[in-house]
Amino acid sequence: MIITTTSSIEGYRIVRHLGPVSVHMVAGTNLFSDFFASVTDIFGGTSGSYGRQLSGLYMRSTKLLEEEARRRGANAVVGLSIDFDELGAQGKSMFMLNALGTAVRVVEAGQPASAATDELDAEAVSRALRRRAVVRDLAKGGVTLSPELWDFATSERIQEFSGYVVAAVARMEESPGARSEEIEKARGYFAALGPEVAARRLFPYLAPRENTAERVRNAAADLIRRLDLMDYALLLGLLQSPDTETARRGLQVATATRQLYTAEDIERIRKVRDRVATRFVPRWQPAKVKGMFGKEHAAWSCPCGGTPGADDAYCPKCHRDTLGLTSRDVRPQQVGEHLDELLEILTGAMRPAAGEADSPEDAGRE
Repeated sequence: MIITTTSSIEGYRIVRHLGPVSVHMVAGTNLFSDFFASVTDIFGGTSGSYGRQLSGLYMRSTKLLEEEARRRGANAVVGLSIDFDELGAQGKSMFMLNALGTAVRVVEAGQPASAATDELDAEAVSRALRRRAVVRDLAKGGVTLSPELWDFATSERIQEFSGYVVAAVARMEESPGARSEEIEKARGYFAALGPEVAARRLFPYLAPRENTAERVRNAAADLIRRLDLMDYALLLGLLQSPDTETARRGLQVATATRQLYTAEDIERIRKVRDRVATRFVPRWQPAKVKGMFGKEHAAWSCPCGGTPGADDAYCPKCHRDTLGLTSRDVRPQQVGEHLDELLEILTGAMRPAAGEADSPEDAGRE
């Protein structure tokens, strides 16, 4: 689809105006990327963190505009206008983007308005046939990853390829440099799928699944965090699981952000916040342990069967604390603070957008 900032398209003529299409997005960047961006700016360089945020927002907004225009039966968008703004609170900052254009139907200059515009050429048919063959091969397993296959799966948005992407990242667990390279390739693939589809492909790795290696689960969690693929409904499902390990995995991605926030996310975040506060409670029970001479002393009984000492922070058997977390895990308090700050930013940013006063007193002041 052609998307342009001009009111006309060279070589085409508009045969029908289908009305305005718009996208309104709020996306987050964290304190550390802001800090390093400011340092780079001070020394006269280019702010890479801000640049990536703005580029990502631009690409996502044009994709959403395209999807909305297609739903209206358009094959082009003209008069594209994009405005950026920045909001901040509590050491966090958020980018706000507003994109507006006009959905239109165009035909090549000289063609009648009734000219067919939905024909498939030989190249399109060839790609469709190859796509089907790739999907069949992926289902059978044993596909050899190659740059060419990766590019094709990305351009065709083949969802079945996502398992191979996660596995490729997992294989580089012990090699930071190679892992970063694979994550950048994964970034392009999941960006093509879109954040909603990408989250639906990745979150199931954190739920109980047979024959899933821990390094694969870790790779999926890493991608969710790095690529801003949070889905609060899917996260809540993990936190509500009676399985402690599943809830723990959910907690470890709970500080991930989304590429696009909406007003509906506010209530979802509140539910997640409440669940985090109640899900992780002490699991150890008081116990008595006999010493070398038969004398009993106070200890704890861990659900794994271990018996931590009275002063132990972690069980000697499972290496988990009384909440079921390891020494390297994100703590519930950290997640709660993150979600509180996020709620403060979102409610502050989206209240004015509703166009309604918060109270009769506010209405009287306007």
